[in-house]
Amino acid sequence: FTNNRMGGFSGCNQYGATYQEPFNQLKIGAIASTKKACAVPQMQLEQYFLSKLATVQRYEINQSGNLQLFFQQGSQSGALTFRPQK
Repeated sequence: FTNNRMGGFSGCNQYGATYQEPFNQLKIGAIASTKKACAVPQMQLEQYFLSKLATVQRYEINQSGNLQLFFQQGSQSGALTFRPQK
């Protein structure tokens, strides 16, 4: 997360997007990714992750210092949790 841009590794490909953070909300723009082919299970997990990332609505940093991104996709809701690298 730098200068209203975010990105990372999604299991098979690199991804990137713009974002806005009004108050404690998080709005992620269109996600672009590289097009490397991987094993089917890995690609399915990556698509699941990216589809949830695209629907993130807010974020928190919890007491452990983990970043939590809360998503709402239809009737599904949940959180993606990221730990700081050591």
